[in-house]
Amino acid sequence: NGTAPYSYSIDGTTFQTSGTFTALPAGSYTFTLKDANGCTVTQNVSITQPSQLKGNITAVNTSCKNTSDGKIIVEVTGGTLPYSYVWNNDPTLNTNTLEKIVSGTYQITVTDALGCFIKLEGIVYGTNCIPLPVDDVFTGTEDIPVSGSVGLNDLDSDGDPLTYTIITQPANGTIIFNTDGSFIFTPASGWNGSTSFEYEVCDPQGLCTKATATITIVPVNHPPIAIDDRFTIPQGETLNERVYVNDSDPDNDMLAFTQVTQPKYGKLTFNSDGTFVYVPNSDYNGNDEFIYTACDPSGACDEAKVTLSIRPFVVVNLTPAFQKVAEGNKVSVTAVLTMPLNVDFEITLGYSGDALEGKDYKLFEQYVTLKFPAGKTTATGFIVIGSLIDNVKEKEEHVLISITGVNSTEVRIGTGADVTILDVYPPAKEISGTDENPAIKPDPLFSPNGDGQGNDYFVIKNITDFPDNEVIIFNRWGNEVYRVKGYDNANRSFAGSANTGILLNIHKDLPEGVYFYVIYTIDAEKIKRLNKGYLILKR
Repeated sequence: NGTAPYSYSIDGTTFQTSGTFTALPAGSYTFTLKDANGCTVTQNVSITQPSQLKGNITAVNTSCKNTSDGKIIVEVTGGTLPYSYVWNNDPTLNTNTLEKIVSGTYQITVTDALGCFIKLEGIVYGTNCIPLPVDDVFTGTEDIPVSGSVGLNDLDSDGDPLTYTIITQPANGTIIFNTDGSFIFTPASGWNGSTSFEYEVCDPQGLCTKATATITIVPVNHPPIAIDDRFTIPQGETLNERVYVNDSDPDNDMLAFTQVTQPKYGKLTFNSDGTFVYVPNSDYNGNDEFIYTACDPSGACDEAKVTLSIRPFVVVNLTPAFQKVAEGNKVSVTAVLTMPLNVDFEITLGYSGDALEGKDYKLFEQYVTLKFPAGKTTATGFIVIGSLIDNVKEKEEHVLISITGVNSTEVRIGTGADVTILDVYPPAKEISGTDENPAIKPDPLFSPNGDGQGNDYFVIKNITDFPDNEVIIFNRWGNEVYRVKGYDNANRSFAGSANTGILLNIHKDLPEGVYFYVIYTIDAEKIKRLNKGYLILKR
């Protein structure tokens, strides 16, 4: 048993009073126990140690740079179980696996049961993800620009700043598109409906995706357009008309019409469909008016005025009412109105009397109808009555011209015309051979311009030798434009101005051209001679 106190040694040389030895490396030791009397006893002791503490980190990268789906796993070998784990100096994270983590660098300290530890580091990388745009829908109002941004609902899991580019243009309008996804779309004037455009969104790494934006333009109600109306009605008659003929609605809405004011000089029956009946006071002529509105189903309205022109009876008369014409001559008749109309119309003519057509007279020009243009009081045509020489002694005969019809309800038939044919008897002495007067020499060329060159009037040489003469000038249509007796190449001469006829203003210059002359002379034997031919008027 030995005698205390005892001393201890693990190398046989150095002894200590404690039998505990610490911080010894692994190996074989000879343990010696010695008592107070120097007696000793030995024991061989082997100290072993575990394998070196080691660790291996496996990192799983995130699906995108900023997603929390990364993972780190630490596999530890060696050392002495159990192990403890501290991640990023957080002792609460005592696990060998970190899940649902973001990208980044992670440090871990692994400690075994004996206090041995190792430090490891793992990196979780973030993957760049493609942007995720979402199709857009915008709504606007007709004729008003639409502003918005296609980027408000687009996603990028990495949180990258995105750049936008328009790919296709929208129809029915214009667009201003910015790289941040904002835009202003201006619809075409008056257009409504849906249109779309395609755009592309890209991240800084060049990953891009396309999407579509649809813009719907809601129509707005446009008010009707009512246009003022003007109607003409003969005095004392009834007018049935419509105000809607020239009215319209941009939206093609059905319109309802309402009378606003009453006319002052007649009775009005006005219907919601825009038709009306107006009866003017029987004793009134002049202008009357009333106001109406045209409204669409949404209540938008426009106002217009209806002017009613009540015209006094327009009368058409033939003129001149009375004329006399000797056998062998012509007279003209036309028609006139008491006031002009604003529409074209025509009259139909009839003939009667004791003079017989074909025997006593012949009709020329427009003898069936005469036309009146709108705004004119004189007909455009005329009737020419040529009395015929019948070599029969008889009394005066009459051609009675009457207006038998008018194709306008605004015109009343007035007076006709009475043409008296005067008998010429005894007839002129028959002429054997030529009936021309060889003594006179008409010069067919004249130029009434006062330049001193050529004739300024129609020169008939030797005409003054036959003072009992008559000169008649016709235009190329056979219309008489000049007539004079006692032609003298001076005061009584044709200088290119009309002095008769209904188609041209009397005493007005005639146009250049070819004209025809008839010259009557009485020779020394009292025989009536006739010279005829053409002349040229050149100014």
